[in-house]
Parts: sequence; C-alpha cells; structure tokens
Amino acid sequence: MEQKDIIKFSQVDFTYPEAEQPAVKALNLTLQAGTWTALIGHNGSGKSTVSKLLDGLLFPTNSDSQIMIAGLQLTPETVWEVRKHVGIVFQNPDHQFVGATVADDVAFGLENQGISRAEMQRRIPAVLAQVGMADYADAEPNHLSGGQKQRVAIAGILAVKPQIMILDEATSMLDPEGRKMVIDIVKKMMVQDHLTIISITHDLDEANLADQVLVLDDGQLIANGTPAEVFQKADLLERSGLALPFFYQLKSELMAQGINIPTTITTETELVAYLCQLNLNM
Repeated sequence: MEQKDIIKFSQVDFTYPEAEQPAVKALNLTLQAGTWTALIGHNGSGKSTVSKLLDGLLFPTNSDSQIMIAGLQLTPETVWEVRKHVGIVFQNPDHQFVGATVADDVAFGLENQGISRAEMQRRIPAVLAQVGMADYADAEPNHLSGGQKQRVAIAGILAVKPQIMILDEATSMLDPEGRKMVIDIVKKMMVQDHLTIISITHDLDEANLADQVLVLDDGQLIANGTPAEVFQKADLLERSGLALPFFYQLKSELMAQGINIPTTITTETELVAYLCQLNLNM
C-alpha cells in the first residue's frame, strides 16, 4: 500500500501562558500513514505538548505555524472534524472510563458521533473481540486489571475508526505482561486497520519497536530516524537525559568484549539467533 503523509507540523511554536520559554519551538515533522512513531525525551522536553497539539487541545501560539492532520489544517474551526481522525490512550485508563460497564464505555464514543444503535450493537462486540475482552462486556471497569482497562480503552478508540492512535505513556503503569499484551494488540491493529501510531513514551525498549523515533529536547527536534539510527547516537541521548534501550546496551558491551555484531541486527531475537549461530561455528 502506498504511504502518504498523514501528519505534518510546519514551524510549530507553543508557549504556555506566563512561561518564559516555549514548550515547542519551530517544530517540523512529517509522519506517514500506517507507520509507528515513538516520541521520546526527558520530562519537560515537549512530548505531552505535542500530543495536545495533535488533538487540538492546544493550538500554536505563532500565526505562521501550521498543523495538518489527515488532509485537514487544524484550526479552532476544524478541530472537531480533525478529532474524528485521532484517538488517544492515556497513561491512566481510569481517567477515560465513563460507562458503568465495559460495553457502555465503548459505546460512549459512538454515541457522541451519532452512530445508530444497530451499528453500535455490531461494532461493540467486534472491537472487544479484537482486544480479547469479549467476555467482559458486562463487567464493571473498576474490577479490571490495569492491562485489561487499557485494552478496553483501545477498544473504545477502535470503535470510532480513527486513522491515528496516540499512546500517551499508555503502558507506563502496566506490569511487563500487561505492557507486552497492549503493545502486541496495537501492532496487530496497526497492520489490520492501517492505523498510524504515535507512542509518547519513556520506555526506550518500547520505542525500539517503532518504525521511526523522534527525540525532543527543550521543545526542539534533535534527532529523527529509525531506532537503529537514533540509538547509535549514545552521546546525544545521554546529554538529553536518556539511556539506551537494553538491547543496545547489551550489543555495545558484547562489542567491547570483542564480539563483532553486524549492524543489520536490531532486535533481541536477532541477536540471540546470531549468538547461537556464532557459538555453533566456534
């Protein structure tokens, strides 16, 4: 499938009221449809501000700034139309629940879009099945685990069929098993529904799963590329208060011990397979 630009920031500035420095400075970025982008940076780097700008919760403070979402220029007049294309999964799923049951919660977004009851009855079971929560349709959200709550939040977004899904630290409160389950579901939905994923995260191992990584520092984009390209810049990441993902730390240590690791190896699975093969050949 041919990819097209779905998000474009052009010279985007934003300064909070009474703040001395901009939270985002002259930000230019372009994201293609159907890709996964990880947005990383230390606390206060501007990640959350970019998330709010994407969904029209904030607007640029520079009149020359332009944000394009799914072919629409984001303005106060178009914000509600733009939001039909964007869904956000927040850090704490409890902040998103409004329904008495799981099914009621998924229905909320559909009701806001004026979807017919017949169509709601078709979509709700379908999206709950997609995220492995079909058996919990009548459950109360407060009885669910953190991972289950995030899966319901994802189902609520999938139900309204956005083109873009933003994960705003969506896995940071989950245990490793819950984190893996949520990431696996999102990866599957990205391919199945041609979703564009933006992951705003402190977890650099999660960022390593993305198609591209953007590094923000003091509101400016300081690095942009594939995970392999960005995580080779260890000094730059360290100056920005970020540590390398475990895989790259391990790879660096192995190479320091004299084990030559090809640059084409970019995942733990590939590294394990290479080391096993290397051991067989010794």
